[in-house]
Amino acid sequence: MRFGIDARLTYHQRAGIGRYTLFLLDELAKLDQENRYTIFQHRRDREALISAPNFQRRTLYAPVHSKLEQPLLMVELLFQNLDLIHCTDFIPPLFSILP
Repeated sequence: MRFGIDARLTYHQRAGIGRYTLFLLDELAKLDQENRYTIFQHRRDREALISAPNFQRRTLYAPVHSKLEQPLLMVELLFQNLDLIHCTDFIPPLFSILP
């Protein structure tokens, strides 16, 4: 399967949801070498959060905690070919068919 994980908040703060996301990525990299993971990072976050063969870094340009976030996420994620998206900040793309 192809999973996407919204990790944009790790750029702003490495506590709370950001810390949860970092621990989640670390544990997934240890446990799962079969599935593919796309880690969506903030546009200003230049370094990959995790280095594993089945993990890839992508940039999301949708602004965090903005009125435009949900509609822009919907458009950006259309082209990612994912089976599931995990929005760690509880803000999913608007009107997405992606579970």
